[in-house]
Amino acid sequence: MTGSSGSRGDEATASETSAADVEATLRDATDDAAADLVNGAGTPAAADPAPEAAAAEGEKASGAQERPTIPGTNRPIPQTLEEAFGGKKGVLDTGLPGMVFIAAYLISSQHMAVAVWSAVAVGAILTVIRLVRRDTVQHAIAGFVGVAVAAYIAAKTGEPANYYLMNLLLTIAYGVAFGISLLVRWPLLGAALGVVFGEGTAWRRDPARRRAYTLATALWFGMFLLRIVVLAPLWAADQLIALGIGRLVLGYPLYLLVIWLSWRVIKQTQPARPAPAAE
Repeated sequence: MTGSSGSRGDEATASETSAADVEATLRDATDDAAADLVNGAGTPAAADPAPEAAAAEGEKASGAQERPTIPGTNRPIPQTLEEAFGGKKGVLDTGLPGMVFIAAYLISSQHMAVAVWSAVAVGAILTVIRLVRRDTVQHAIAGFVGVAVAAYIAAKTGEPANYYLMNLLLTIAYGVAFGISLLVRWPLLGAALGVVFGEGTAWRRDPARRRAYTLATALWFGMFLLRIVVLAPLWAADQLIALGIGRLVLGYPLYLLVIWLSWRVIKQTQPARPAPAAE
């Protein structure tokens, strides 16, 4: 009996010890969990952004390195024709003054001085805005000079339609130049963009590249020809409002369309590499 009682006592003591150990373990686990929650470790760990950021940077750097460069330089090849020609800014600089000229002329009961100075004032404001923003000012300055000359011609002749005379003459000149370049098989876009792309005249030895430049130049010739056919009769008939609307519609909307079509043609071929210089 005594042995049996002692055995049961030992078992009870062992049980109490085991229970105490379990309780201590649970308490420690609970404390650890509470501490983790306080420290934010109890929630699923957020992915370390460093590897992802590093990977993104690596891809970005890789993409930048993979962008083709102009042969013989470290400059990347322009990805759009607008970029090759200096960007798409300047639409407002050259279009708005003409619209203001017509509006002021009509609102002021066809007062030439009001129309002229309104157009010049708008051109000057646009130029100042570009200067203040430290933006590319070439379009604004060119636009302002164009507005000033156009306004001067209109004021000097007393004919409001002559506000568009200089632009019409430039359009005719461009059309003739592009047409001649096609006739002599030296497309103007090839001559201009060959320099931009670092090709020089190497594109002439590449049949595919030469065809692309020829087709793109033909698109530009078609644009100038369409403007001449539509705007010249309106100018001759002194149809100011129709002339202004025609100039607006056949201006940058058509210009941007021709740019897009030209680039679609040109980007199908790769820039030609100039022949290595003989040693």
